Amino acid sequence: MALLNMTFITLLALKNTPLAYLTAYSYERLNPLHQIGGYATVAYMFVHMVTLVQAFTLKNNIAFLVEQDQRYGYVAGICMFITFIAAIGLRRIRYELFYVTHLLMFLLIIVFLPLHIHHHAEKAVYISIFAASIWGADRLLRGSHLLWYVHGNRATITPLPNKGTRIVLKRSPSRAVPGNHCFVWIPKIRLLESHPFTIVSATKTSLELVIAAYDGFTNDLHQYAVKNPGAVLRASVDGPYGATPDFVKTADKVILIAGGSGASFTFGVALDMLRRLSESSQTTIDFVWSVKDHCKLIGGILHWQDNY
Repeated sequence: MALLNMTFITLLALKNTPLAYLTAYSYERLNPLHQIGGYATVAYMFVHMVTLVQAFTLKNNIAFLVEQDQRYGYVAGICMFITFIAAIGLRRIRYELFYVTHLLMFLLIIVFLPLHIHHHAEKAVYISIFAASIWGADRLLRGSHLLWYVHGNRATITPLPNKGTRIVLKRSPSRAVPGNHCFVWIPKIRLLESHPFTIVSATKTSLELVIAAYDGFTNDLHQYAVKNPGAVLRASVDGPYGATPDFVKTADKVILIAGGSGASFTFGVALDMLRRLSESSQTTIDFVWSVKDHCKLIGGILHWQDNY
């Protein structure tokens, strides 16, 4: 059950998952199912380990529990447990560390789990190979996107008030629309990392993002922008991802509600609608924005709007 679940949660974790076409939901909307599937897998592992150890202990067959196949199982189980601890303890406070841990543990599990049970279920190795293959195919596809859009692409970075950073890239994916998101790679800031950000504006010749600085990549990017305002750096993108409805064609009235930095999504959607609505359109847009420090945040957003 744990091994079969590995395939399912791998499908849910892919950025280019086939499930997105079957469900009409992008990968981030499927992520809660990925988390639930992961917790269920850890539960299967724990029940399996406890019952197995208890059964062979009662039979006085301790030698079985230290055989090579069982040692592989212990490694896979420990990796699952570390993944679980990282998911509940690191994901919100140190996402980059969580991501690296999560990825490394997945690779170890996908290797050691079939080694643990291959004598009892020889076809189990095919399940592991399938899960590893679809994960590898997704990585190759994302890597090809980055290689394609790195050619002739540059990012102009500008610091904004209240720890904001504006990025404008010269090349934009053909399907990019405000409200969706893409993964941005700027090797000068992080050579081996790409991070997702909401698209604020997209044309054939530019892609604009507004990023709030917190920690890790976003903080390093903002600090670099403060020291080098207007700097032009080599960059690339992977995406777009997400499924934003076309409100211009489907709605007579749109109400957008945002809290804090969530306005980066709703502002992009609103501005894109305003550009596309005809002068005779009767569509109305209500924008509700809740912030903790109204004056400071309004100042930052108004500065950003002045660029249009």
